[in-house]
Amino acid sequence: MKCRSCGKTAKKYTIDRGGAAVSVELCAECYKRLYGGESGAPSSGESKECSACGTTFEAFRRTGLLGCAECYNVFRKEILSMLGYIQHSTRHVGKVPAGAGENYDDLRGLIAQEDILTGELQEAERACDGERAAELRSRLKAIAQKLRRTDP
Repeated sequence: MKCRSCGKTAKKYTIDRGGAAVSVELCAECYKRLYGGESGAPSSGESKECSACGTTFEAFRRTGLLGCAECYNVFRKEILSMLGYIQHSTRHVGKVPAGAGENYDDLRGLIAQEDILTGELQEAERACDGERAAELRSRLKAIAQKLRRTDP
């Protein structure tokens, strides 16, 4: 049996997913990385917690369920890390929606650029770099205008 994440030799683990027992085939390393240890018990140390609903990251790792929309912001980095590990990418590269038109690739590029600039803006604001932040805001505003023009 091979690990569904990395392809190494694996064993079957049973985990709790929202009250239902689910079997997963993972190597010990992937299981530990995704579910926090051999026994499935949360790892020691302080766990991140959503200020809106109180869901902890360890509870999310055990159940696979988030408590509210704010959890996606609070646990963004961890969720992206898990997705990258499970699916080998954090970007969707599936089929193009029917009727998407010729501009679909351009729109995806603008959205990706917007994501990158938003991250850079947050870094600039944390570093108190007002000049850089102003430049990034103007670039984000230009992208937002382009995206509005291309909406159907």
